[in-house]
Amino acid sequence: KTTIKVDEHKVINNKTIIEFSNLTLNNFKLTTKNITFNVISNVSLENVNYYLILEKDDKEIEYIKIFNKNNSYTFINELDSTIEVKGYVKFIKENEYPSFTLSSDESGLGSLICRKENFYYEYTFNKNLLIKVKEKFSYNSDNLDEYYKEYQNYNNKVTLINSNNGISTIVESVDGFTFDSDIDLNTYTGSLEKNYYSLNTKSNKINFEMKAKGYDCK
Repeated sequence: KTTIKVDEHKVINNKTIIEFSNLTLNNFKLTTKNITFNVISNVSLENVNYYLILEKDDKEIEYIKIFNKNNSYTFINELDSTIEVKGYVKFIKENEYPSFTLSSDESGLGSLICRKENFYYEYTFNKNLLIKVKEKFSYNSDNLDEYYKEYQNYNNKVTLINSNNGISTIVESVDGFTFDSDIDLNTYTGSLEKNYYSLNTKSNKINFEMKAKGYDCK
């Protein structure tokens, strides 16, 4: 096995083990389309800025946020080959996030749309500071138990959002259900759901973190 220590960049394959701080990454499966890996850790990963950085030909090609025990990441642009793809783990502070230029109108309003599979998020900014979040999610499953469980999760989400000055709906059809939400962060009083960000979050933070979770953001 190959053990990767701090700042060591080694080729990623199914025998690679990455050790960094209190993390151990293993069981890598790399294709030209995606990468999966498992994480052993004794700390919660959701709010910790650990990233797996992939590089090829000495150039960084992907930043992947490590946020749970079983990570799956699909590349926005397919790799031409998996030969000699190297990786290492790094803790990245928010002030180290790359700069990002958000297109905006004359008043300073602009939006960032992030998509992955059946997930859609639209973030609205005023002078690069977040003021509003919209979400759309569609779901269907032939497994009725799984469908009912997911429907209940999102139905509870509707109740939470609507009771805290947000707007959300869930609509069923023959194709499953569709969830929509529209939250003005200036007036919203509830806890923030996964991939929602707090009022005045900078656009470069959201762009960087959502891309590192596998979203295509434009």
